[in-house]
Amino acid sequence: METKTPQRYFLLTYPRTASNLLIKILNLDEQPSVQSSERGGYFLMPQLKAFIELFGSNSSRHLRPWTLGEKAKVKESQQGCYETMKKHAEDAAKEGKGVFVKEHVPWLIRPSVEREFLFGSEGMGGFSWGVDAFPKQMTSKLNETIFPDEFLKMWKPTFLIRHPALAFPSDYRTSVDLNGAEFARDRKGWELDMTLKWSRTLYDWYLLNTSSTDSNFPIILDADDIMRHPELMVKYSKLIGLDAEKLRFKWDAVSSEQQEGMWAPERRMRDSIDNSEGVIRGKSSIGIDLGEEGKRWKVEFGEMGGERLEGWVRGAMGDYEYLRGRRLRL
Repeated sequence: METKTPQRYFLLTYPRTASNLLIKILNLDEQPSVQSSERGGYFLMPQLKAFIELFGSNSSRHLRPWTLGEKAKVKESQQGCYETMKKHAEDAAKEGKGVFVKEHVPWLIRPSVEREFLFGSEGMGGFSWGVDAFPKQMTSKLNETIFPDEFLKMWKPTFLIRHPALAFPSDYRTSVDLNGAEFARDRKGWELDMTLKWSRTLYDWYLLNTSSTDSNFPIILDADDIMRHPELMVKYSKLIGLDAEKLRFKWDAVSSEQQEGMWAPERRMRDSIDNSEGVIRGKSSIGIDLGEEGKRWKVEFGEMGGERLEGWVRGAMGDYEYLRGRRLRL
């Protein structure tokens, strides 16, 4: 009898793409082929907390030059995140199991790349960004992440996308709820989140660097399909070696006590899924009129907030349509 090699699966997302819903449906805790983890992944979350500790908020980290101590602290945090993720995968392999890990693509991007994206040629040169994974490692042109090529190649990727007119306002609304309208309005660095550039570039990197024996990858899922087509989830589960019989589309809501124990931003991000008892068909992107949505955003977030949101959404549509056109279908 042939023994299957444990596989590493990446779910690569961005905020408000219904990734928590997908993890809930896949029911990883009950899947015999994978070792589940807390939160379904987010091994890079300590890096996010390090940014907040150092700079007051994740978004203000590029408003001034970093000291050498700050650079070292961030790199140390990144290395620790990598080591934890690596250990999770290696421990699972010892048990004969694979892993399915969720990460937001914007969290993976090197700080130097982010700063260059925001300010052009004023990038953060002169410092070695990225984790140390192998004695000899390389980072090729389209790899904008903190991980070397050799590490990324060890994973089979799924990219989860959602229409920018649904994902971006939801992300902005979360910031308003957590920090107030003034904070959201004045926050710098929104451009790092309100784009699909990072997902598209990493997808293109995987297209060039995925083995011909892995012809099913990279996979793209659209949040619309997750909410509306359970049969697609069955197809997807088989592609990543999960037991389709273990999928679930109904569950118990998370208790208020459990929710209170979460980090506040995480609790807000998860409130819809944690208070639900099954798949809820959220707002679909079908028939969205960006002009009409823009008017509603100006009412909800003010003239400036609504105008900026509409600009970000329109700016991301090319990358979204590119990725959506390559999504997994029935």
